[in-house]
Amino acid sequence: MIVYCYRSGHIGFAKYKRQVPDGGVIPLASGSIKHCIKAVAQTARLSRVDNKTFFVPGIPEAGCDNEKALEATGEYAVTLRDRLASLRNGPDLGPRYGVVAA
Repeated sequence: MIVYCYRSGHIGFAKYKRQVPDGGVIPLASGSIKHCIKAVAQTARLSRVDNKTFFVPGIPEAGCDNEKALEATGEYAVTLRDRLASLRNGPDLGPRYGVVAA
């Protein structure tokens, strides 16, 4: 699955690369359907209008400032990819929980 966003910050999902809309969208991350949906639900902003649509945090506040919107998109892409990595690999429990690297 591919996660992408529009300039408005609206987040979209495409099962296949060919389903990503042409022009005007930025790919954010890719992964399994289950992990992508869960990662977006945990990190994105939920619309107050329909309570179903996800938005990239910071883009709606950027308004017409394209530089701020692009910065918010980049920051969110890193956050989303980090969350996807943790979902794929499981939580990093570390020594506090008695897990020691082999």
